Parts: sequence; structure tokens; C-alpha cells
Amino acid sequence: MKLLVSVFMVSVMFISAPSSAEKLSEPTAVLDAFRTALTEGDTEVVKDVLSDDVLVN
Repeated sequence: MKLLVSVFMVSVMFISAPSSAEKLSEPTAVLDAFRTALTEGDTEVVKDVLSDDVLVN
């Protein structure tokens, strides 16, 4: 469920996503990068994809 919420948040906010997400032009590519980062524990990519004002509990 948390992954579903996270994917939804990213899909809604990908327009304002900084750095690595800017290199990805397709929304599905952003979601794939986010999913891969979550799976691999790559917090830097996760932070790059999410907007600065996102609060994850």
C-alpha cells in the first residue's frame, strides 16, 4: 500500500521533480526510476524524484 501511495505521489508531482527526474521525459520512466531506487535502497534518487516539500512518514 505504501508503494502505491508513493507511486501516486510521484505521478502527481513529477512535474516539479528536480535533477535526475528532469533527465527523464516520460512519466513512466520517472516511475520506473523511483521504483528501482526504492527497491535498491537508493535514497538519493528517491529524494531527487520527490518534490522538496514531500513529507514521507
